[in-house]
Amino acid sequence: MKTRLAVAALLLGLAGVLGLAGLLGSAALGASPTAQAAGTMTTTLSVEQTFTTMPAALSPTPDASFTYRLTPSAGAPLPAGAGGSDYRFTITGTAAVTLGPITFPAAGQYDYTLACLPDGRAGYVDDPRVYTIKIDVLPGQAPLVIAYQADGDKVPALTFAQSYQSAVTAPPPPNTPHVNTGGAWAPAPPSPLPLNPHRPLRPLLALAAPRTKSKPPQISDELLHRKTW
Repeated sequence: MKTRLAVAALLLGLAGVLGLAGLLGSAALGASPTAQAAGTMTTTLSVEQTFTTMPAALSPTPDASFTYRLTPSAGAPLPAGAGGSDYRFTITGTAAVTLGPITFPAAGQYDYTLACLPDGRAGYVDDPRVYTIKIDVLPGQAPLVIAYQADGDKVPALTFAQSYQSAVTAPPPPNTPHVNTGGAWAPAPPSPLPLNPHRPLRPLLALAAPRTKSKPPQISDELLHRKTW
């Protein structure tokens, strides 16, 4: 009887030790993904802009600042410091900016759209591209960022090409003669008809006096009815 009690006590003690170890192990595993995810559940986005002018050197230099908007899908977080329902930022000249960090609350897929906001400034040609950005977040892994163009093709980078054209260099409408009037293009005045080198000019004397039609000679009735023998 004592032996059985001793064995039972030993088994209970062993079970307690194993249970405590299991609890400690669960606590450690619960903390481990959190510690790993602390550095991997965030990401950044890089956006590049190029700016060109025509002609290449203009004085004064035109403003080269353009505003962009990052719009999240439902539940997608925005970069730190964002306010409202989207994130707006400005790039000046040929440069690149980094958006973020963006911290994700849980694993999943998060979608965004990125586009330039046109402001209708004269002479500026805004890049009309709109990117769709999909970010896959998995526990313990770095988020996977994939960007698409409007036609569905993947792109290796988020790039925009902006430009400015001076009014002096703005191209005239096609197939239309234009002249530069010192700041703008205007329709050219009508030009005289070109001379045909293969057709010689008529003598000026012939062009001076118009021709008159000569009347045919009148024949009298007597002559018409006269008989010839």
